[in-house]
Formats: sequence, structure tokens, C-alpha cells
Amino acid sequence: MAVRIERLHWTDISIGEIALPKKTMKLTLGLGSGLSRRTNDPPGRVFAITDRGPNIFASTAVDDYGLTALEPYRATETKFMPMPALGPEIVELQIDDGAVRLVRRLPLRTSTGHRLTGLPLLTAELDGENIRALDDGPLQNDAATIQLGADAEAIAAMPDGCFFIAEEYGPSLLKIDASGAATARWVPPALQDMPHHPDLPVLGLLPPKLATRRPNRGLEALCASADGAWLYLGMQSALRDEDRNTAPIWKLDASTGALAGAWRYP
Repeated sequence: MAVRIERLHWTDISIGEIALPKKTMKLTLGLGSGLSRRTNDPPGRVFAITDRGPNIFASTAVDDYGLTALEPYRATETKFMPMPALGPEIVELQIDDGAVRLVRRLPLRTSTGHRLTGLPLLTAELDGENIRALDDGPLQNDAATIQLGADAEAIAAMPDGCFFIAEEYGPSLLKIDASGAATARWVPPALQDMPHHPDLPVLGLLPPKLATRRPNRGLEALCASADGAWLYLGMQSALRDEDRNTAPIWKLDASTGALAGAWRYP
């Protein structure tokens, strides 16, 4: 199969600046977590999903930005989030004439407008990842945003105009309508009774085995069949009781979450 590699022009989208001791931190929208398109989309049209928001290692915070108080965290590879309340969003893009053009942004939110955040869920297994706020404080959800956190990793654009987002905190699949509103969070049954925001129902529809993922190594890839009947889900690493030289790929019923097929990728 012939392959063509072409450099495309793109201008980063600024999401803010933070004045720090050594230099100003300039933050831009990160679109690299996942891409998807539908068979009936216009040529060159794609949908990107951002991640949970900007985060940097302690070494970068100290060396590049002069945050010397964070030096003790260098050895533990602790990460710091400059804007933890800034959650994932879907970005519609058009690719043509050697360039990528922004069509629209859909910040993920609930049906009543509460923004999804990059904050860890209360159920997140944070022993697998050291992460704190940039001021060295703990990351905490307040009453208004509790259980609206998402570490988005992949997106599937569905034929009916809706989306599924794979996120790693739960781990869960977020069902998103065409306007960017999250209508449900699918989790394995063991997590269906976890604390949740009243605007975002939690449904225990995913295979129970997903609850045995290793910390911070959950859902990483996602796509849908052309007719929207099936979801194909890839994990970052093996589950706890599986061969660590493989990673699971699952086929799920897109309407029920039921497991329809499973493979182990070397």
C-alpha cells in the first residue's frame, strides 16, 4: 500500500499564559490524544480529542520555569497540572490545501453546562501516578465538579453524530451527544456505585474484567465500525492477571457495552 507523508500547516490555539519565576508558561490546546472520522464526513474532516489538560514533570517545572520549591519531587517523577479545571474537548478540524483548519471546539460538559475537568476521579488509582497542582497543593474536586474528571485518551465519531470518549481515570467510556454534552459514563460493574455528579449518570455496562487494569494503564485507543454497531477498544497495557507482553483489544456492542470479541496484541 502506498503511503504519503505530508507536512501540514497548523497554528496552535492559545489557552492561556502563567507568569512564573524563570519565564512565562504559554499553554496551547493539545489535540494529540485521538482522531476519528465518519464514513459520511466531508473529505478531510476529522474530530480530535484533547487530553485532561496541560501537565508537566517536576524536572521541567524546576529547570524550565524556576519553580525550585518543587525540586524534592524530581526523583518521584511527579507531574503538575497548571490548569486542572480545564477539561477535555472535541475539536472539529478540516484538512485541505496542505493545512489544518479549526472548524469548531466542543468543550465537554454536562447537559446543564457543568464543564468536565482534568481532575482525577475519587476512584482513580493515583498510587500509579504522582500528580499535584502547580502550586504544590493536592488536586481536589470541589462540590460543583465532583466526579466530572476525565483523562481523555481516544475518540470514536459515531454515524448518528454522537461520540464515545475513552478516558483513563475511571476507567470509563463517556457517551457524548452531538453538541458536546456528556450523557452517560460507562464503567465496569464494580464502579457503578461510585460517587457521581447528578448530571452524569454512571452505568456499569463495561466488561467486569476492566476493573483489573493496572493503575494509570487503562483505556488508550478507541474506534467504531462504519455502521456504529461496534466499538473497538485498546488498552495501554495488560490487565493485572494477564501476560504483560500483550495488551488487550476488545470488541464491544456499542449499544450495551457487552463484550463481543477479545484479542491480545503483542
